[in-house]
Amino acid sequence: MSDGCVFNVEAGDVDVTLHVWGPGGAPFGWGYYKHNEFKITPGTQYTETETPRNIQLVVNGKWYELKEVNYKYKYISIDKGGAVQITHRKWEHL
Repeated sequence: MSDGCVFNVEAGDVDVTLHVWGPGGAPFGWGYYKHNEFKITPGTQYTETETPRNIQLVVNGKWYELKEVNYKYKYISIDKGGAVQITHRKWEHL
């Protein structure tokens, strides 16, 4: 699997909130619900390691939908002005 997806927020005047969604134990992945909602303090980072997870990233009021976070994304950087840069995960085939 992966070592997680890192959300890095540069120091500055930026407002970042994560809404973390995952399965609720229903069969076949049905029943996703919100597991957590929190802010990331500028100048810090958060690593999501659980799978499967969908995340709604809110930066200065703008919403981003990130599906299957740990399968698709390795690093998400939010600069001090609120610009979002995403590094996609590259899987090596065995």
